[in-house]
Amino acid sequence: MQNNEPVLLLQKVAKTFGRGPAAVHAVREVDLEVPKGAVLLIMGPSGSGKTTLITLAGASSGPPVAASASPDSALRRSQTER
Repeated sequence: MQNNEPVLLLQKVAKTFGRGPAAVHAVREVDLEVPKGAVLLIMGPSGSGKTTLITLAGASSGPPVAASASPDSALRRSQTER
């Protein structure tokens, strides 16, 4: 039996730094599904939110996480990767 569960699934993940007119929307409602064995490149200009996205996904903070960046977002990693 093959496990088709993604190793990383992001749904409506968002991160804003600051408030009001000075707010910076580093990541805006990103949806991302990464299947097992996939190679993923995150590219963009400086300041486009690459590191913030990786941090939210838990890729740079140790063990896989299950967290929510906002009430309407979902962020999880596969149980098989734990």
